[in-house]
Amino acid sequence: SKGNRYNVSLPANKTDGVLPFTVDLEAGTYTIEIEARAAEQTSGRHDLHNDVWFWMDDILPIRKQFFNGRGDWAKSRTAEDSTGNHAKLPNTFTIQTAGKYVLNMSGRSSSAEIRAITLKP
Repeated sequence: SKGNRYNVSLPANKTDGVLPFTVDLEAGTYTIEIEARAAEQTSGRHDLHNDVWFWMDDILPIRKQFFNGRGDWAKSRTAEDSTGNHAKLPNTFTIQTAGKYVLNMSGRSSSAEIRAITLKP
């Protein structure tokens, strides 16, 4: 999805740069793991082109998941909450009842590439 959505608010139009993934989940706690890279490099900076937003309505509040910004493919399970205090936490959520759910991803940084998303129980 297209990046450069640096604010933490959900997009007004839920199709604007949002990739919805319908997933069939059993009850339990899951961690979002991504395999990603910064496709573009900015000299002297490793903190650019390295994050995306994830959320699930009524289950997972919007969180910024980030990864190595140096251009190599790397796995990440680390996120920050939306308070802006840069507190690191595992990007986990809990499903109470088995069923179909929608996991949303939206670009935050330009030139951030994701090649895999895994939900790990």
